[in-house]
Amino acid sequence: MGITLKQLQDGSYQAGEKNHITTYRHNDEDKVLLRKHHIQALANDILRMNQHNSYTGILVCGKSGSGKTTLVQTLLHRMACKNRENKAWVIRWFHRDDLTRMDEIIDSLEKGLNYLLVFDDVSYVLNKLSSKRQKELAEKLTHIRHDLGGNVIAIFNIHYLKALAPIMRDCDFKLITSMTDQDAQNWKGTIGWSKQFKIDKFQQKYLSEMQQGFFELENPHAEKPWTYETNEPFRVALSAHIVGLDYLLFPKEGCKNCSPEGHFSPQAKQKLPGKEFLRRVQKSYGTFGKTPLAFYLFYKHGVKHVIKSNYFKCSKMIDEIFSEYNVDVNELAQAILDDHANHKHSERKQGSREHSEKRQRIKDSIIKSPI
Repeated sequence: MGITLKQLQDGSYQAGEKNHITTYRHNDEDKVLLRKHHIQALANDILRMNQHNSYTGILVCGKSGSGKTTLVQTLLHRMACKNRENKAWVIRWFHRDDLTRMDEIIDSLEKGLNYLLVFDDVSYVLNKLSSKRQKELAEKLTHIRHDLGGNVIAIFNIHYLKALAPIMRDCDFKLITSMTDQDAQNWKGTIGWSKQFKIDKFQQKYLSEMQQGFFELENPHAEKPWTYETNEPFRVALSAHIVGLDYLLFPKEGCKNCSPEGHFSPQAKQKLPGKEFLRRVQKSYGTFGKTPLAFYLFYKHGVKHVIKSNYFKCSKMIDEIFSEYNVDVNELAQAILDDHANHKHSERKQGSREHSEKRQRIKDSIIKSPI
């Protein structure tokens, strides 16, 4: 039996019970929420769609301070850094006017890799360009997956729905972190007036989140709603995909790999040839430097053919264990140091024993010698 339009609209097409309850661990406490409101559910939906169409657009819209950057980094962290798929993603952040040369940026990226591209704070940036130039940039998106030869997910952060050209804001997923009266009217016209009740309810929750320091979400299993304190650990957003619309609870997650800090446009740095890079590393660390460099290329840039297959498999297993369990990294580090110390101690004992045996053999040979 196929999926009906109603199932798409109310979210019941998702695997399992649409009102299935899950938890999110925060400060040694399990926060209860619906599985369809979990950030991982959204990440899974995006990755599943991208697997089939190779290019996926995401529009993130909200006022300054409403959590757009936090939401994007958390989503990147879930899709790339904690991703259990056997697929590496290269993350690139760009800012404001970078969008005006998006075609140059795309052409400069290494081919054959999978990219998560974030164009942050791009409200009204394209307005300074001619209509012809805007169409050229929009056209670049239509064949970006062919130009790069890999899967691409592009995210556009704006403050106001109409602050970006229509063809670029026509994305598969739209994430809304704030709602003003004017925006509410625009979103009803975009998403559909049949969704006006949920849009109005979200506006109330957003105001409560910002003014009262908490918001409530309906509990389908009881009359009393769930109450969440702002940033402990969630904020609330609206997630619109295809014809579905539902709430999204997003925490603050991330790491150096997905953080916007340290990411620069390709044109912002002087080009350094690969052989010169390797020479500088080996000048300081010898041939030992190649292994850390290979792992850096894998984890930071998604280049996996530079490391041995067993290393890659081991890295994926480590990721899976971290995703499944709450691991104290300091305890793990100490265990590694202890194991290393024990191994060196065993090597010293073994060497000492072999040295003693060698001395004894020499002594015995001298005693037995007829000379």
